[in-house]
Amino acid sequence: MISEGKPRVVVLLSGGMDSCVCAALAARDGDAAAVHISYGQRTEARERQSFLAVCERLGIPNRLIVRNEALRAIGGSALTARGRCTLAPWNRTVPGIRIAGQRIMKRSTGW
Repeated sequence: MISEGKPRVVVLLSGGMDSCVCAALAARDGDAAAVHISYGQRTEARERQSFLAVCERLGIPNRLIVRNEALRAIGGSALTARGRCTLAPWNRTVPGIRIAGQRIMKRSTGW
């Protein structure tokens, strides 16, 4: 159901802090719908629980959970590995789960 006078907005919601803020803004400013993507991550059950709780708290009734196994099929990620994840050959100093965050920090801060 679309609310009168509010634009329809769709938010990709993982259940983490950043996407929760985006969902709160979407719910405040529009007729929000939320999408969650389960990609075989180790924290899948907890992320789904957070997604549902955030939607409930923000009053977002339109929810969709999508299953996508592409990242697990590619492999090599600490987010989807079931056992111990080995370090990428190009980076032996930082665990795999932190590589993306490290790159973002370097690019955004210039170090």
